[in-house]
Amino acid sequence: MAPRTAGQQAAQLIRERILSGALAPGAPLNQKDLASALGMSRIPIRDALRTLASEGLIQMRAHATAVVSNLGVSDLRDLYELRLALEPALCRAAVHQLQREDLSEMERWLDTMVTAGDSDTWLNANNRFHEVLYRRAARPRAIEIIDQARTATDRYTRIYHQLASPTVESEHRMILDAATSRQERRLEALIVAHLSDGFEAMLTYVDEREQTNAGQPNDAPGLMIGAGQTRRERKEA
Repeated sequence: MAPRTAGQQAAQLIRERILSGALAPGAPLNQKDLASALGMSRIPIRDALRTLASEGLIQMRAHATAVVSNLGVSDLRDLYELRLALEPALCRAAVHQLQREDLSEMERWLDTMVTAGDSDTWLNANNRFHEVLYRRAARPRAIEIIDQARTATDRYTRIYHQLASPTVESEHRMILDAATSRQERRLEALIVAHLSDGFEAMLTYVDEREQTNAGQPNDAPGLMIGAGQTRRERKEA
């Protein structure tokens, strides 16, 4: 569903830049600059930043500024502990309620993942695959929490896809097979293994990144404007 308000539109535009890497971890986000770059007033920008802060994608700072959240070990662990606590339970609740159209939809999203030519397409298909699997659980609050956690882990999931694409596709194929055959315990075990494998791979990557960047100055770019330029770069050009 398309965003209905200017704040939602701003949040989506900024979120896309963060998830794509155009806004790097640590990049400063100034409300005035964002409003100018996106052609909006500061009110929807302020609302957008609050939304993104609630998703864990940014951290609010003083004087109408914020920064893109870092990819951190602690944050990653918190998110995956939450997902591991809830997603297996959602599988148990949903597996015997899945309809033929649900399984067909999961198959289509899996096909999209396999043929995706870019990370954005793959990530969207991955999220839709899991949403279809869980939605028959009839646990709206748990599903809402998981949707928020998945959004917060999208930057990490993108990395995992790049690190282990063939493995990820095989895991999804087995999950679909278990769901189709209503194998509750196998499905639950596969979801736990799928999340755990992703967590371990991304934990190694983020931990190595933190060690590499320790003590180095932060020169993350600001909001990307036009043909890949920051506002500062445009002024200096």
